[in-house]
Amino acid sequence: MLYSTSKKADLDLSWKLQVVLRHKPTLSKSLGILLLVVAFVLLILMKGLAAGLLTGFIILMIASGLIVILSPLKIINIRIISIILVLCLFLETIIS
Repeated sequence: MLYSTSKKADLDLSWKLQVVLRHKPTLSKSLGILLLVVAFVLLILMKGLAAGLLTGFIILMIASGLIVILSPLKIINIRIISIILVLCLFLETIIS
């Protein structure tokens, strides 16, 4: 959501949510920051303060780096993100 508000990014606007996020930057930034705060709070509750913050920052750096690297190549789209999400949820339920 935060990447969608960038004016320099060459975004694929064929996805309807991407268009809405691009045209409403305050809503996109608010929701993006809210989701980040919720994720950090959940990590802190699950792992403790130091481990949760460290894990959150590591995940944030990896995800933002991948978005910046792979988005201009048009590798990331909604289908790939959905497949990765389902795979991660499947592995999480098997491992836990």
